[in-house]
Amino acid sequence: NLKKQFKIISRSIALIVFIYAMSVIIWVNLQINRFDKETSNLRGNGAFLATTVAMEDGRFYQHRGLDWSAIHSALKTNIREKKVVLGGSTITQQLAKNLFFSKERTLSRKIPEALAALVLERRFSKQEILNQYVHIIEYGMGRRGIDQAAQFYFHTTPDQLTLAQSAVLVSMVPYNPQTWPSRECLESGRETALARLDFWFPGKYSRKEIEEARQTPLEKVLPGWPSDQQKAPNL
Repeated sequence: NLKKQFKIISRSIALIVFIYAMSVIIWVNLQINRFDKETSNLRGNGAFLATTVAMEDGRFYQHRGLDWSAIHSALKTNIREKKVVLGGSTITQQLAKNLFFSKERTLSRKIPEALAALVLERRFSKQEILNQYVHIIEYGMGRRGIDQAAQFYFHTTPDQLTLAQSAVLVSMVPYNPQTWPSRECLESGRETALARLDFWFPGKYSRKEIEEARQTPLEKVLPGWPSDQQKAPNL
């Protein structure tokens, strides 16, 4: 009797999970028109796209929407801290969150977000997903999307961003600052972005190019950055 009851309960749970997953997948497919394929294409700016991937999702070109290694690491950390500290989200998951869901960081939201990421990966190419991602996320100071960010921070267009500018910009994404970051914070962020770029894409840029991007004065990288921000709070 116990075995029979266990089988019935297991099948019931499996059926509920299946119905839930299918409903999310169907809903996402119905909402897919939010995916704007008409955004300006950044294929020509390899520096900006490479630093974005290196900083946000190093295995972006290897996975199919979910990075199980990152999820496992985040899960262990969250269990240890007894709250959501790390998300383990891929670029595709972050895009799904921005397109379809709220910004709350809860485990219950991670499930439909993951399913939505799988749908996006099946429907669109990596280039389309990455292009849409950089046009929809926030880069701090109220700037949404790479077009606004490039103009505000660097007085230029996305396709003209240098390696140094790209490194500084992508380092702001995880924190989304609402006031100008300090010199220490910007230099630390640039260093992290360049180090991750060298780790995930070894040989893509020479040591000389990376060193030049690292050593370029912030006043030259960020024309609009007020140099008196030395005392600004660190992120």
